[in-house]
Amino acid sequence: MHKTLQAIPAENTVYYVRQALKSENQSASYTQPTKYVYGAEYANCVNVDPKNLTNFNADSWKSGGGYNNTPCLNYSYTLNGGSTMTFKTEGKGLIIVFKANSSGMGSIDVTVNGKTTKVNGNKQYTWGGPDAELGYYPETSGELNVSISGS
Repeated sequence: MHKTLQAIPAENTVYYVRQALKSENQSASYTQPTKYVYGAEYANCVNVDPKNLTNFNADSWKSGGGYNNTPCLNYSYTLNGGSTMTFKTEGKGLIIVFKANSSGMGSIDVTVNGKTTKVNGNKQYTWGGPDAELGYYPETSGELNVSISGS
């Protein structure tokens, strides 16, 4: 008996649902592993609305409606002139989420505790969707004095 191409994924999905239902009522809770194949640097990473951070100043950066005006990334900011956004926070690093495209997106300079990283929105093989890069990642946690300027 030959199976259709649609039957194989359907059977796999049913199998995994059955396996999940078998374990649904188990009392053992999940414990995060202590060893990782690729590292756990971002295990406790959170998204933060910059306006809720200490000493936040958007200057002329314009608050937006998020990625394509959806609830996803709803605390976005767009550069409006050559001003600098500033804020302070506590943590171990800073990840910048931005819209990337293959041309015309510009770049920003992210300065944290005196160290500057250039984040470029022009990326090959992108179509205007969200992307992310490390803006800063120190050895230890601490106060982060952040300024973001761009072109």
